[in-house]
Amino acid sequence: MVQTVIGVLHIVSDLDKCCRFYSSIFGFEQKSLLELEGDDYADLFDLKGIKIRVANLSLGAENFWLGQFISHKSKCYPENSRSNDLWFQHLAIVVSDMDQAYEILKKNKVQGISSAPQTIPEWNKSAAGIRAYYFQGPEGHPLEIINFPKGKGLPKWQGCSEHIFLGIDHTAIAIHDTDTSITFYRDFLGMYIVGESLNYGETQERLSGVSGAKVRITAMRFPNSKGVGIEFLQYLNPPDGRTKESPSACDLFATTTIIAVDDVDGMYRRAVKTSIPVLSREIIKSDIIKSGSSSFIVADPDGHRILITNLN
Repeated sequence: MVQTVIGVLHIVSDLDKCCRFYSSIFGFEQKSLLELEGDDYADLFDLKGIKIRVANLSLGAENFWLGQFISHKSKCYPENSRSNDLWFQHLAIVVSDMDQAYEILKKNKVQGISSAPQTIPEWNKSAAGIRAYYFQGPEGHPLEIINFPKGKGLPKWQGCSEHIFLGIDHTAIAIHDTDTSITFYRDFLGMYIVGESLNYGETQERLSGVSGAKVRITAMRFPNSKGVGIEFLQYLNPPDGRTKESPSACDLFATTTIIAVDDVDGMYRRAVKTSIPVLSREIIKSDIIKSGSSSFIVADPDGHRILITNLN
């Protein structure tokens, strides 16, 4: 039985710089810093001679990982990347006050994707009143700050807080076909739909930075509703989003969603039996998430990477 989405791994080229970015602006706390190498990690990432530094950061109750491949050169995001390209995957950071959060981002001169914070209009009943803003991290990773009004989002995001940046609500991935993605995430991983909306018009254009954007959005979570959610972004318009390249594990756009399960061996056998792309050479013992945890990596229908591990 799958347990939860425990976070996301961003690949970076300058780990120290990126750690400072997340800690100084958002208040992420660095929980650990490891330097890992050897055959097990070569098998996990399918890269020879691997050496990687990994930092585990936390904000509120959620975790986030940054990894720098010392042994390999990382390719940057493809030129002119847009929100409808299928390698797009953002991390959504919940804020208690959107205006204050936006001022902090401007003060720190982050690179915006959105023109400014956007409020979902009242006609969009399932998402009305949600405020959001897309921007980039220091190495081009898409990020979002999001504020949920009363009655929207998880209960824990409601109420007063002395902090502006509260935690991580979800990771959002650009996909080609919603039904295909639902089948994978429901039937293989055990997630279920918790929300759907169709976003379009000037608000969605300004939010995504994509002219004429019309997006089918599907929010997925595990039955216990704990951990981070996964949100599908299917751009019905424009239809010219680039298909996902096949990045090496060390490339900056090889973002990996991390999912904890009870039975890693069983999930591995199911993946092989059902011809799900397994990107690792085998199940390996890894210290990346927790010392000695069993792990392997698969790809979803659009090539987004998922690290399946246990916490036992």
